[in-house]
Amino acid sequence: MSDKATKVVTDLATEEKRRVLPNGVILSSLGVRIKLKPLSPGILQRARAKIKTPPVPKYFDENKGREIENPNHPAYKAALEQVEMDRNEAVVNAMVMFGTELVDGVPEDDSWIDMLEVSGVEDNVNRDSKVLLEFLYKKHIAVGNPEYLLISQLSGGDPEAIKEQLDNFRD
Repeated sequence: MSDKATKVVTDLATEEKRRVLPNGVILSSLGVRIKLKPLSPGILQRARAKIKTPPVPKYFDENKGREIENPNHPAYKAALEQVEMDRNEAVVNAMVMFGTELVDGVPEDDSWIDMLEVSGVEDNVNRDSKVLLEFLYKKHIAVGNPEYLLISQLSGGDPEAIKEQLDNFRD
């Protein structure tokens, strides 16, 4: 681990000691009681792999009499950038879903869903899907960037890489 990564982790550990409650529960940086869980690297790899790389565009070269790949096409380059952002988002989503446990569960009062919808963060949330509600509550209400970094550390990940993904993905 690089000196920078070590500093990130040690700084976080110092900060997090202030938030640790009994039984391994922490008060998240957003004020919600959660437990952090290590992740299988396979989950994060599968999350990334679900976002497919688009095919390289081709054009017909009259002189060569065949199709030639054009990896420098601007639309293709833009699509590759979008794929990388989508993969980062998938990893962050997997981390929040599988790397945290809500100690008190999802609140019965669903006014938090109304706030997400009114603010434009989420549209037409399916309030009947318990898994979706758990995910959205964790992602938008319960888990902040410091917790993502801790989940990464618990799972043997690279905190610098996760911080970069968060910086590229989060609002």
